[in-house]
Amino acid sequence: MIVDTALREREVAGRPICVGMVGSGATGRAIALQLGTPAPGIRLVAIANRTPTNGERAFREAGITGWIRVGSAREAENAMARGLAILTEDPFVLTACGAIDVLVEVTGTVEPAAHVVIDAFNHGKHVVMVNAELDSMLGPILKVKADHAGVVVTNTDGDEPGVAMTLYRYLRSLGLRPVAAGNLKGMVDYYRTSDTQKVFAEKNG
Repeated sequence: MIVDTALREREVAGRPICVGMVGSGATGRAIALQLGTPAPGIRLVAIANRTPTNGERAFREAGITGWIRVGSAREAENAMARGLAILTEDPFVLTACGAIDVLVEVTGTVEPAAHVVIDAFNHGKHVVMVNAELDSMLGPILKVKADHAGVVVTNTDGDEPGVAMTLYRYLRSLGLRPVAAGNLKGMVDYYRTSDTQKVFAEKNG
């Protein structure tokens, strides 16, 4: 794929994409683990989390040992220039840090995440959202703001919206014309039982 080739070229050139991540819960730790492998041409260089011990855990589980806690964008840039990853409680340190190329938003919040994402746009950063709550409420507005800022806002492949779009793109590449796309998340229906499932199946043929 074109993306794979581009990432390999950046790896060979020693210019990996520098990723800052806001949030380090279960999903954030999984992303940190994947990027800490490391993936060719891309590096996790920063984590912002309101509970620093969770960020420390994400770095540790990802095998990233050279990190330092910082309190400002300038401190972050200086640390990264020395080859250190950064940890902070303040997500706006990441949005303002000139050494970070892409921000991954993984908090699952709405209002706090919206402020962070918009500030990232204002600092010329692309944003990958692993935040269906924010996307479902403000996604179209964020898209307009990203376009005005000349940056990209998107979902991650692996979360359901991103997987759906990957499947949609694949079908288009085969020459098919998808007419509907959706996401069925029965796994989070806490009221589902064998009886309610039977009624649903009968009603929907």
